[in-house]
Amino acid sequence: MRQEFQAVFGCMAAQLSDLDPPHLLPCVSSDKLRDNLSESINRAAFGTEPVLVMRRGRKIAAIVSMDDLTFLEKMKQRRDEAMRERLPTEQSGIGPAIAQRVYWELFFG
Repeated sequence: MRQEFQAVFGCMAAQLSDLDPPHLLPCVSSDKLRDNLSESINRAAFGTEPVLVMRRGRKIAAIVSMDDLTFLEKMKQRRDEAMRERLPTEQSGIGPAIAQRVYWELFFG
């Protein structure tokens, strides 16, 4: 039994070592954002990733490209359409529908 665990954990460790380290998005404090607004906008618009805005060490906003914004809006629209399809028309299914909606809100925001 112990050898089986060692084999499984050895395989998992090998797979984890193949993963790249997590990529951190660029962050800018709200104070520095005021001084370098055009640089942050260009970084988000012409780069490949959003710029996170922080205040007192907490992430409060993000500057994203128009492509990213369009993608997010489409995802929200699809989420809303899926929610409308899942809502029951009869009263007996209201409880499960509310539970499903809470699940979707937690999952998709």
